[in-house]
Amino acid sequence: RLPTKEGKFAWSLGQKVAHLRNKYGSEYALFVYIRDSYTSSGRAAAIVVAALFGVGIQGGTQVGFASLVDLKSGDIVWFNRLAREAGDLRTLEASRETVSELLKGFPQ
Repeated sequence: RLPTKEGKFAWSLGQKVAHLRNKYGSEYALFVYIRDSYTSSGRAAAIVVAALFGVGIQGGTQVGFASLVDLKSGDIVWFNRLAREAGDLRTLEASRETVSELLKGFPQ
């Protein structure tokens, strides 16, 4: 949440996204970003050993953003984020779970 928005969902990419509307004949665009990192077995062992000595080492993380944009106005009409320490994009089933989580609450 952004403090300057005072609880209002009023974000926009501006009128320049109308170029995408004209080029592709679309009313909306879905912008998606996902970054996924993994913990190898060696790193997992290092995390356990470091924890025994009171040192924290971060493992894998998964971060993502999705924005649905009205290409006529440039307004972001829906937004969601994903930030977690679990997840994996290397298998179809796990990828589907990640996409499902990222698109949770997507307008029908």
